Amino acid sequence: MARVEWTISNVLTVTRILLLIPILYLLLDLDNGNRLYAAAFMLVVALTDFLDGRLARRFQQETEFGKIIDPLADKICAGAVVIALAALGDLPAWFMIALIGRDTLILLGGLYIAKTKNVILHSNWAGKGAMGVVAAFLIVATLRFGALEAAKLILLWGSVGFLGLSFVLYCKRFYQTVLAKPRLIEPSP
Repeated sequence: MARVEWTISNVLTVTRILLLIPILYLLLDLDNGNRLYAAAFMLVVALTDFLDGRLARRFQQETEFGKIIDPLADKICAGAVVIALAALGDLPAWFMIALIGRDTLILLGGLYIAKTKNVILHSNWAGKGAMGVVAAFLIVATLRFGALEAAKLILLWGSVGFLGLSFVLYCKRFYQTVLAKPRLIEPSP
């Protein structure tokens, strides 16, 4: 188990999870006036996701805990909002099933690799792109503005494309990692 280290980026990641409370409250309150506030909180969540990794690299504060909690926070936030929006009829149920199914398989694969190979795999570029497009889609779906229907459709299919691509790349890396031979550590002179 990774030791919890409270770096700036890890605090941002945990904050991202905590921001789910007001987002879900505002979405499920069923007052359309709250939609704008929910979307604003979602934008803050997306911004923290954008910043946390960059800050960790910039200040050389990448941690094992961060490698675990950051993608987990993405999955928790996206999954919770997708479930709420699907329940409210703002996005198709098949999208909810696809996103949660993909994330569950990636999480299980990551746990398997961590347990059997003692390795924590980083997110891939397509996964990061997928979360960005999914976040934009969820914000647009939350707003319910008729003028954004075309953008909502483009973001829906862009999300599907990125989610599919990232899943294929995660599967490829999973099999490469599982099939990799253990490295021998040479004794130091």
